[in-house]
Amino acid sequence: MKTVNLTLLICVICITNTFAQAQIIQKVIDKISGCKSISYNSTSMSLNPFDGNIDTSHYSAGFYNLAADGRYAMYYIFTNRNSGKYKYIYQNKNLISIDFQQSNYRFEKDYTSGSYDSSPMAIIDNLAEYLKNDKYKLTQLADTRIKNIGCSHVYLMLEDTLKSSYFKYHIFISKADNDIIYLRKALQGEMLKGGMSLGLFKMESEQYFTNYKFNAAWPRDNVFSIPDGFTEEVSKTTLTPGLRKGTVAPRLELKSTENELLVMEKLKGKVVLLDFTSINCPACMLAVKALKNLHQKYKASDVEIVTINTLDTRDAISKFRKLNNITTPIYADGKEAAKAYNTYGTPNFYIINKQGEIVEYYDGFFKNFEQTVSARIEELR
Repeated sequence: MKTVNLTLLICVICITNTFAQAQIIQKVIDKISGCKSISYNSTSMSLNPFDGNIDTSHYSAGFYNLAADGRYAMYYIFTNRNSGKYKYIYQNKNLISIDFQQSNYRFEKDYTSGSYDSSPMAIIDNLAEYLKNDKYKLTQLADTRIKNIGCSHVYLMLEDTLKSSYFKYHIFISKADNDIIYLRKALQGEMLKGGMSLGLFKMESEQYFTNYKFNAAWPRDNVFSIPDGFTEEVSKTTLTPGLRKGTVAPRLELKSTENELLVMEKLKGKVVLLDFTSINCPACMLAVKALKNLHQKYKASDVEIVTINTLDTRDAISKFRKLNNITTPIYADGKEAAKAYNTYGTPNFYIINKQGEIVEYYDGFFKNFEQTVSARIEELR
């Protein structure tokens, strides 16, 4: 009888604990979902799974005029990331993305994707779904202080030991105001791109929220304006990527992260596979293994495989090479080279014959890439 009573007591405690955590989260959901407008500041840090760097972003955002469908009629998000400053303006169902580095903007009509993933609105939508799903284990941990604010600490976990995957989510909520103050997230699982597996990846992130203003007043007018002198970005959909077959390969002169010099003219007499890549690109990661195999196959031969990074810093590329055990050169500062070769986005590939002429252009990675490219190279040797 004592054993039965003890078991029953433990069950009651567990149910009570879970219910209490659900109540804490529900208060947050009710508060945010009931606001006609909200503004806030946020800082987020995330571990880049491709190069091991910590990416930091600072946000200032405001969402206004909540509609019956749960969407906001207007919002702005100003963000300062490692890669630069950007601003997003949503109004009249249109999104304007402003790039302060390029002094241009992109206009997207009838934009329906809603709020950004890092916004409190997107977060409460996710939390509401987690509460409905019994697979997520909900636990209350000890109260703590975040930036001198007393917080409840709620922990959500989902784990699949057979697939070595997990999702761990720590939510710190102000005890006084029911505001989300801090989030910490860790997840691991198989990453897929176009149905192709990149293998098991681990991602970690954390985010702070400050300076909440609920039912905030309308912001100053210039928040929703495009800076003077900025021009509209040329749509990539109107451009035809790649150079025509038979075109003489444009001149290149680049240095690798190890200061190895690449001069395209000196590669005449060799078949060249030219790879335009970047770090934060799942499809580029798919290409890494294939390129390693091709490097090994054609080592010290009449075939040269050249990888050019079009976006990232030398330091980031060096860390990427080390993290992914890449021993062959990656040439940096490839933005102008990408323009010369008429490529947009990454990855893109050219095969150049021994006469220095373009014979193939591949827009993106694809299944059987290694076999297809190798067969074409063999035809040209």
